[in-house]
Amino acid sequence: MKTDSSFPLISQLHELQEDFERLLLTEEAKSSTLASLISEKTTLEKQLNALVNKEPQKVASVFSQKKHDSEVNDLISELHNLQERFEQLTLLEREDTEAAEWKSQKVEIKHKLHIVAIEQQQFQTMLNEKEKENQQLLTALHEAHEELERSFIAQDIIDAGQRRLNRLLERNPEWWEFDTLEISHSVIDDDYQVAQWRLTDVNLDNRLISELCFRTVLSNGIVGIIIQRADKSMSAPLVRWPIIYAQHKELPCVASRACDAPGSDNVFNVLGASDWNMIKALVVRLIDLLSHPEDSRLPEGLDVDYLKNGLIEFKTILAEWPNVLRYDTIELYDSLEIGDYHSIGIRLKALQLGDCSWADMDYRLATVSEPGNAFDQHPRLEFPEKTSEVLRSWFAESKDERSDRLELSFAQPNMIDTRVWNALDGDDRLTIVCLIASLDTQMMELQQKYLYERSDWQSWRHLGSSIKAILARKSTESQKLQKA
Repeated sequence: MKTDSSFPLISQLHELQEDFERLLLTEEAKSSTLASLISEKTTLEKQLNALVNKEPQKVASVFSQKKHDSEVNDLISELHNLQERFEQLTLLEREDTEAAEWKSQKVEIKHKLHIVAIEQQQFQTMLNEKEKENQQLLTALHEAHEELERSFIAQDIIDAGQRRLNRLLERNPEWWEFDTLEISHSVIDDDYQVAQWRLTDVNLDNRLISELCFRTVLSNGIVGIIIQRADKSMSAPLVRWPIIYAQHKELPCVASRACDAPGSDNVFNVLGASDWNMIKALVVRLIDLLSHPEDSRLPEGLDVDYLKNGLIEFKTILAEWPNVLRYDTIELYDSLEIGDYHSIGIRLKALQLGDCSWADMDYRLATVSEPGNAFDQHPRLEFPEKTSEVLRSWFAESKDERSDRLELSFAQPNMIDTRVWNALDGDDRLTIVCLIASLDTQMMELQQKYLYERSDWQSWRHLGSSIKAILARKSTESQKLQKA
């Protein structure tokens, strides 16, 4: 297997080959020069012979000169011999140097080959470990797949049992399915009665709850239900424990007609869809249970009729409770910062408003914060095209690279984009009003859930409150104009 470490060796081999080629070229140049000198010597000899033949009288002087030239030639020849010897010695010295360099390079090459061998061995060891790890992962994957198949089979069995149970309950609407029921009570005075309840494996609104603990508190003819949980870190028995009671183990579901307006702090306005339906179903089941005072599970001394009548009044209050936008889960799915534009993407799951329910809804809480202006100066709500499943009169008010969307803009102190607002039907306006009413609760939940992902949650909470205040001022202004 070739590794990156082999490339320097190939490069050095190429460099040596290039040096050898340069030496060959140098020798060829020397041979060419020697041939040229020989040719020049031959030409001079021919010229000398011609001169001797042409002028005999000068032969003696020429011979004398020739003798002198012969001596010079001998000296030149000796010089040439010395030069050739010097060149031979230089060549031998160069060959010795090259041999030493070759020897050094050979040692270096051996060292590098040794390093390559070690690296190859390390790579092979790592490869073996990876193969072993992959085999372990593959085994774990097979086991997980088998466990998932068993889980699917078990879930199918549970779903089949739930369907059978639902059919049974539909045929017997008065039947309340649970495993055990424990009731204890205490009476503080004639107008105040408390009972502690505990049910296990109880079915409410098609939900199987392993344990449900609560107290019924009867005061002045009206019942309140106080839901209890075992630990502050757990939502059970609720799907979503309200954020305003995050530090409490008890949730006081107490009816008060004075605080039933959407957006108020009453606990019924912040209950999730599943939990709201569960509590209403619980009240109905308790009334049915108390309609049979002979039931041996009811403790002695419990004023059954008084409690039942209080629950009936409680049921009426819940049935008449104003529409509130409810959801089981809230998520932050993204954030955008483009120049002065800021927005957060919010996803609500298991959504319910009155008798209408939806699987989910996405929208964006946004603002354009110009330099020198407050963060909440130009807030807006943006609804993508998929929101048309919830907002039936949805239309593409804005189109750009961020996709088509319905954009409802606000401005301080009481401005709202009436062109968009008036284009929506009454149901969609109600949905948006209820969404705005719950913005503060949504921001608190997002802050708790994504505390370390953003440091500006207070600004977003203030932005939601500003939209709510702008809408309230605009509504008050419109009502005054209608009365005028």
